[in-house]
Amino acid sequence: MTLPDVRRLMVLRELKRSGGVQAAAQSLGITASAVSQHLAKLEAETGLGLVVRAGNSKLTLTPAGLRLAARADAIADELVSASSDISELRGAHRRTVTVAAFPTAIQSLVAPAAAVLGAEASAVTVRIVEDRDGSGIRALRAGAADIVIAKRETGEDALADEGMSEDVLIDDPYRIVVPASWPPPAALSELYDSPWVGLPDGMPGALLETIERRDGVRLRREHECVEYPAVLAIVAAGLAAAVVPMLALPEPGGVRVLGAGVPGVGELGSRRIVARYRTEFPRLVPAARFVLDQLAERAAVAAR
Repeated sequence: MTLPDVRRLMVLRELKRSGGVQAAAQSLGITASAVSQHLAKLEAETGLGLVVRAGNSKLTLTPAGLRLAARADAIADELVSASSDISELRGAHRRTVTVAAFPTAIQSLVAPAAAVLGAEASAVTVRIVEDRDGSGIRALRAGAADIVIAKRETGEDALADEGMSEDVLIDDPYRIVVPASWPPPAALSELYDSPWVGLPDGMPGALLETIERRDGVRLRREHECVEYPAVLAIVAAGLAAAVVPMLALPEPGGVRVLGAGVPGVGELGSRRIVARYRTEFPRLVPAARFVLDQLAERAAVAAR
């Protein structure tokens, strides 16, 4: 069965509302002849008599015409709603979405996602703000940031903040790295007496302590760094071993990553990378959903 033309349904709807061909034509901005032609074609499409003509351009709708006009009312409402959505989406697509993130997330997730969105000409612009001191959540609450990429360690509870939501992007496992210039260790125990890069005293993140507690050893912390690029520079220079998250690993290498097949390496846990945002934000600003979806895609690529 051929579906009726939506434009002709709108003509029938206006005929019901105005009660005559001339009045419908004036309201629709077309000629009376065009109204009559649309009506005749609609009757031919449906195989139904839709109006009863009473002369002088006056007409009344048949029961079939009234029923079809009611359907046209519903379609018109949907078209108005769709038009509103399109206007909102167009406005949202031109919007800049501010993403606050820590350096590793900027490098591996946020910057690549922003580049893809820019290349797609989606009119979504990502503004990137580096979050070094954990102030991103405060910025999110204050409206200075739209999305915050945050991390929490294994076992740490999710954000409990009314009006806030978070999407899990990736569980980022920790890896042991050694200089590529060192002979490949046959077991982790060969590295117990080697120099390591640790965090300054008082800093959270007891990655080396995990190994020490598990294996009952004391590792030599000869260097202290907070940022992973600095840690990896020390490792690549042949000065020490370290524990770093997978997302921080450079490409190409310069360091050797010890796989699970090396005796003693075992499981060092992971950190969970999440995207936090105001719960209502993606609904109010659909551009945010484009950004969140692209971040999820980049995280899926990184996890492979």
